[in-house]
Amino acid sequence: MNQPTHGALHHIWGTDLDRVLASLGWLLQTLGYTVSQSWDTGRSWLLWPTYLLLDSPLPSPPTSTAATGPR
Repeated sequence: MNQPTHGALHHIWGTDLDRVLASLGWLLQTLGYTVSQSWDTGRSWLLWPTYLLLDSPLPSPPTSTAATGPR
């Protein structure tokens, strides 16, 4: 079997990192991906030249109309 020459996957966003990892982490391991980096809101996985980021965005700051008034 030929090894891939370029990556096809890049970034998957989820609102709950634990749920994303539970849903996809086992599959990525089964496919041969390994965790490359780990941080509070995400993980990166590698398989040859393909990398995939599983990331949970930081919460957005609350919006308020107090300063601008109603629209």
